[in-house]
Amino acid sequence: MTFTAKIRSNSFVRNVILLIFTFVIYLDGAITQVSVPFQPVNFTVSDVDLTSMTLEWYSMSSKSTQFQIWYWPVNASVDLTMTITRNKFHTIRNLESGELYSVWLLAVEGNVTSEYVTLQQRTGSVF
Repeated sequence: MTFTAKIRSNSFVRNVILLIFTFVIYLDGAITQVSVPFQPVNFTVSDVDLTSMTLEWYSMSSKSTQFQIWYWPVNASVDLTMTITRNKFHTIRNLESGELYSVWLLAVEGNVTSEYVTLQQRTGSVF
């Protein structure tokens, strides 16, 4: 069961709200408390070449937080890939040369996710 909170405001306000915001979920008469993970910030590409790109970000989430990275070529219709890491950096490999990619990053705690952050990056070209 996944619960999503949509908070529309600037990143600073959203992160402060998420810091104090907690879900209370009632399951079979029991109360389960689930904290929303912090949204990653400073999401950048630190290196790019013909067939790979290295992503970096910062997160104030706990050490148990996982990060999902979704990426796909902008001009492709269904070529969507997802990877999971606990690091605050990741290199995506085996990309097509000269292709523009959309990349989404979100933090995951159990089955609760942060809002995603996004960027677009073109891989290098031999031309």
